Amino acid sequence: MRFSIIMPVYNAGVFIKAAISSILNQKFRDFELLLIDDGSTDGSALVCDEFALNDDRIRVFHRSNGGICNARNFGIGKAQGEYIMFADHDDEYLPEYTSIINDTVTESTCLLDIIKVNFTLADRWPDGQRIVTHSGRTGQSCKWAITSDYELFERLTLAVWDGAYRRDFLLQSGVLFDETLKVGTEDFKFMLQCLSKTQNVYWRREVCYCHYNNYGISTSSKYYERRINDIINVARMEKELFPTDKLKRELERFRRWNSVIIVSGIMIKGVRRSIFRDISVMYDLRRELLPIPPTHYENEDGLSRAEKVFVLIFRFHLFWLYCLITLIKCR
Repeated sequence: MRFSIIMPVYNAGVFIKAAISSILNQKFRDFELLLIDDGSTDGSALVCDEFALNDDRIRVFHRSNGGICNARNFGIGKAQGEYIMFADHDDEYLPEYTSIINDTVTESTCLLDIIKVNFTLADRWPDGQRIVTHSGRTGQSCKWAITSDYELFERLTLAVWDGAYRRDFLLQSGVLFDETLKVGTEDFKFMLQCLSKTQNVYWRREVCYCHYNNYGISTSSKYYERRINDIINVARMEKELFPTDKLKRELERFRRWNSVIIVSGIMIKGVRRSIFRDISVMYDLRRELLPIPPTHYENEDGLSRAEKVFVLIFRFHLFWLYCLITLIKCR
C-alpha cells in the first residue's frame, strides 16, 4: 500500500462529509484512510462509521479526547502505507493530490523521505460563503537543501497536511507530534524535527490541498493563552536546529520577522488577563528572537494597521504605547 492518510476528527460538524469525500475521490486509489474519532459528541463519529461501511479503504478508531497531536501519533502507529499523509477534518484534498505524490516518488532517483506540495488558503463563513485568500506560492518544483532560501524553508515548515512522509523514516528517526502543544505550533515543530534529520525532501509546485479558516468555528482563530509561549519555545528550537551559520542570512531575518507578526496577531485578537503579563512576553520575544537592528526588518507592505503598530512597539521597545492601546481598548 502506497499511502496511509490520517484524519483526526473532533466535532467536525457539516464539514466532515466533504473532507472525507475529497479523499475518497482521489484519482490514485492505493491508500487507506484512518479516521481517528477523538471523542466527538456532535455525530461526527457516526458519519465516520457510515463512510467505513461503504468503503473498505477506511479504518475508524474511536477514542477519548486527547487532542490532535495525540490522534496523529496514534494514527502513525496504526499506519500501514509506505508514506503517511495528513488531513484536517474541515479541509479538502484536490483530486490529483495522491497522484502527484505517487508520481514524484516513482520518478525520483533517490529515496524521498518527504514530498511537499502547494496549497490554497480560503476563508469560510457559517453561511457557506468562501473567499480564497491565498492561491498558492509561485516557483518551480525543486529539491530542498539546507542552503536553500528561507522562502522554501517557510513553505516546508508551515503545515503537515501539505505533504507525504515516508513511514520508515518517521519510525526510525522517532519524529512524533509534541502532545504538549495545543494550537498553532505543533506542525511547525514536527517539520523542524523532520528537516533536521533528512535532506531527501522535494517540493512540488502543483496546488493539491485547500485549507479553510472557518470564521466563528475553527479553534485556530481563537486566542489561546499558552500559544504565545509555545511559539517562543518552538522558535528557540528552530535556532538550535538551524543556527545562522548553517543557513542564509535571510533565514535569520525572516524567521524573526514572522515571529513578531504571528505573536502580534494573537495579541491583537486575544482577550488578555494582564497587561504586565503581555509586556513580559514581549520582552522575552524581543530578547530571545529579535537581537537585530531595525534596518533588518522585512518590507511592511501588506500588514494591517494594528500589525504595523506592534512592529513599531517591538522595534523601538515602545511598551508604554502597548499599555496605552490596551487601556483604551478595554474601556
